Amino acid sequence: MRIALSWYREHETGAALATLVNALGTFWLVRGHLVEGLRWMRIVLGAEEQQALDPNLRADLACAAGWLALRQGLPDVSHEYARESLAAARVGAHPVRVAAALRLLGDVEGRTGNYARAGELMRESLQFYRDAADTTGIADTLTGLAGVAMDTGHFADAERIFRDAIEAATLTGDAIILARAIDSLSVALHASGDAAGALGCAERALDLYRTHGNVRGIAIAMDHVGKCSRSLGDLDRAWTCHRDSLEWRRKVGDPRGMVVWLEAVAALLAKCDAFQPAAIIVGATDTIRQRGGFPAHNQEKAQLEATLPLIRAQVPAKQFATAWSRGALMSLPDIVDLAYEAANRAVAVGGHQAVPTSSSEPSGRLDDAGLTPRELDVARLLTMRLSDKEIGRRLSISPRTVSTHVTVILGKLGVHSRRDVLRAAAELKSDRAAVGRQPAISDPDA
Repeated sequence: MRIALSWYREHETGAALATLVNALGTFWLVRGHLVEGLRWMRIVLGAEEQQALDPNLRADLACAAGWLALRQGLPDVSHEYARESLAAARVGAHPVRVAAALRLLGDVEGRTGNYARAGELMRESLQFYRDAADTTGIADTLTGLAGVAMDTGHFADAERIFRDAIEAATLTGDAIILARAIDSLSVALHASGDAAGALGCAERALDLYRTHGNVRGIAIAMDHVGKCSRSLGDLDRAWTCHRDSLEWRRKVGDPRGMVVWLEAVAALLAKCDAFQPAAIIVGATDTIRQRGGFPAHNQEKAQLEATLPLIRAQVPAKQFATAWSRGALMSLPDIVDLAYEAANRAVAVGGHQAVPTSSSEPSGRLDDAGLTPRELDVARLLTMRLSDKEIGRRLSISPRTVSTHVTVILGKLGVHSRRDVLRAAAELKSDRAAVGRQPAISDPDA
């Protein structure tokens, strides 16, 4: 792909290169290649090149550039491209492209906290889509409108509109639009206190995103599964989801998304009674949000408002102020590393699963078998006689990935069947106990 782009840039006209770049716009968004995508969009939308572009092609390119910029936490840049897209679409007299530009402008306004204007723009966009009978656009814009309702605290309205969006998306057959609507509904349900219902929606959305390789969607839905798991008391699964989500978010490179991840981890740390690192993290995210120009949405504020009192109640005022100031001075990569290490420690000490395990806990002896942390997660669930599909749902990984882990685990334990994992764990426990019963041998040189 990169070779083709370079060749087109050297040998073909600006319009030919622009057509290729436009065709790749969705790929860059879905796969998370935001920086690369925006760079190529800027090249073809340069002052000299865009003069030769058809207005409709220019509208598409500018709209895609706007989304790529917004996903990177650049609302001002996104706003400029959205305005350019709208102007070009009106020149081309293409109502669906006008609707797409208005939809993007609405999202930009929502990201900066101007919810009233966001709602106006999205309703105008929705009318254009309805006039054109564009069901995909209708479903996507309904999802945006429901998001505005949720961000302004109107959760009942948000849930109703999200369900309308799901119905419209189902009719279109667009799996990504459907996943986005379902995942957004999970957020509304969670904010309303229905953690179990929210978890089911988030898991369904995650399956759809995984099936279609949507990197950003996987990262977001995985965090939502983690948040719901935390609310339901399954801290082990919560951290597993947030930990895996981090790797996907790093691929996307969205600073606003990283802040959302950090705030979720701070809430998890507070749940594990790790209040000091949680205070450092919220101090960091407050500064990063101010510096980056992306204020917290209402549901994000609600999470912070639930987390901060827990931290303040356990950390003396002077220590809290010191921790907050320390976080405010840290870079984003440094605070992410701190959060990761703190959560790893805290969950290992204070995490617990909502599902009971055997009272003898032979699975706890698997630590001696040389398994990686993820293999340990899988092995412990194997001792509970769960299927690959059930394990995958618990750990938010695919059944195929579970199967691969199982093969490795069986090899390390020296057994041939998953049914033998429980026995192998018990034997490891027995071997360790036998070693402990060996008589002490005096060392004459000691």
